[in-house]
Amino acid sequence: MAETPEMPPIDLPNPKIAALLAWLVPGLGHLYQGRRAKGFLFMGSIIGLFVAGMWIGGGQVVYASTLPVQPLRSYLYDGWPFLCQSGIGAVAIPGWIERSRYQANKDALLVPAFYPPQGADRARRDGAESTTDQSDNRVVHPDGAAKRRYRLGFRFEVGMVYTVIAGLLNLLVVYDAHSGPLLPEEEEKNEPNDDPDNASP
Repeated sequence: MAETPEMPPIDLPNPKIAALLAWLVPGLGHLYQGRRAKGFLFMGSIIGLFVAGMWIGGGQVVYASTLPVQPLRSYLYDGWPFLCQSGIGAVAIPGWIERSRYQANKDALLVPAFYPPQGADRARRDGAESTTDQSDNRVVHPDGAAKRRYRLGFRFEVGMVYTVIAGLLNLLVVYDAHSGPLLPEEEEKNEPNDDPDNASP
């Protein structure tokens, strides 16, 4: 029986740098390695998915939680979407910068889309945010995030899901840039059977 030829090793130049670039911008690490087809595919699909989510959500679905990290359970409950979206470095970095500026009572520095909404603590201090419904009734919201959800409706949830999926998918892209594609394991070679019961007479 003919043996299956072994797959040649894949040469991935500077996998750590490629992984960092892939985290910063989807597909950039593959372009750096010269894997252009994959690079443009990942860049177009993941960035397109993220931009679609931002557009559906009115540019208000990506922001870091302003709650303190401790207790961790409360922070994760409030901030899990951004942690998933942070699979894209170009999202994580401005998100954390704007979170720091929010906590320092400063206005947005980079992109207002990443600036966190008014938290419940500020709503109590500065007054709760409100909107007017279709019947001209005033609707009071406990915080800015609740106001966004009320105003955008289902578009907020859909946009958030799109951007979360984009961030998680990019983690696979980062892995591929660092370690290469997953290859099928080499089939075990046929070994002679030493069982005396099956020995030929």
